[in-house]
Amino acid sequence: MNDLAELEDIVKSLYPLNLIAEKYLPQLTEKVLRVSHDDNKSLIKTQAGPNKIYHYLLSGRVEVRHSMADRSTRDHSPTEAWCLSPLEDLLGEKGGSIRSKSEGELLVVSVDYVDELLASSEALALDVVHLEMMGDLPDDNLIDDEFEEEWCGVFLTTPLAAHLDPVKLHELFSRLEDREVEAGELIVQENTTGDAFFLIKKGRAEVSSGPGGSLKKPIDLWAGEYFGDESLVAHTTCNASVRMLEAGVLGCLDSQAFDDVLRPALIKTLSEKELLSNNEKDICWVDVRLPQEFKHGHHESCVNYPIGSLRRRLPDLDPAYCYLITPEGGRRSELATYLMRQTGLDAYLCA
Repeated sequence: MNDLAELEDIVKSLYPLNLIAEKYLPQLTEKVLRVSHDDNKSLIKTQAGPNKIYHYLLSGRVEVRHSMADRSTRDHSPTEAWCLSPLEDLLGEKGGSIRSKSEGELLVVSVDYVDELLASSEALALDVVHLEMMGDLPDDNLIDDEFEEEWCGVFLTTPLAAHLDPVKLHELFSRLEDREVEAGELIVQENTTGDAFFLIKKGRAEVSSGPGGSLKKPIDLWAGEYFGDESLVAHTTCNASVRMLEAGVLGCLDSQAFDDVLRPALIKTLSEKELLSNNEKDICWVDVRLPQEFKHGHHESCVNYPIGSLRRRLPDLDPAYCYLITPEGGRRSELATYLMRQTGLDAYLCA
């Protein structure tokens, strides 16, 4: 096994790195460091504020010291669960320090970079679900000669349109800039930065991804369907390529127009005061940061659903609740709000 393959295998065994999508592993392995250390070296000290670095013990022995009287020694073993999580977890809320008690090796990676890839992974999963929903149209519509002329009616049945009131719909339609496109024209390139939202007014497009990508097979999009929203919401790269199968017309919104018209509707914000005064449902506070960040401080009675695991929790979330997502997660919080609202939950980003 070569060094790169070995490193990928190590990364795939460690939490939360194992929540990152397969397609991002090459990028992740470029950013992690394997660091050798000597005996009796200080490895970690608790500092104020959120942790910025994950340290994973790959070999050796360490001493976990919460205080002079509260300390313990641990030997690395691949069968021990604590070895598959950051060493920072061993300090927990008590804090303290970790020192090497033998020669050994660490794997080190930036928390912010891991969060970025987790957000991209969640957006990738969102993209697949959205496209599969959009591709599930009745066959008689697909062969109807008048179908292309009914793009507006089709769009009004989509999850996105369901969040737009009549005023916003009018604003959206008035700000779309028509762009004539040719058959075979590449509209979106996979793994590039998304810079626009597209609504198909005429023609047919194909969505596909390369090896290891988000789609197992290409998906056709027809008049009234849209793409490009996920990358703009999550500030991530595009997870698939979109190419026109037929000549047609696209309605386009650049990123600024998208932020002006659609973002406020897709990512609803409310203050706690507004929610308490205007909402009859019970409130569930949600923090989508990683457990290590969550431990450093969070809203009282808040549940922790890290963005990397949020999708599998969605079917179990009770629609009788109103979900308020705390803002500390930044774009992860925005993505979580969008994801929850697209699945029909009453969710808001706390202002």
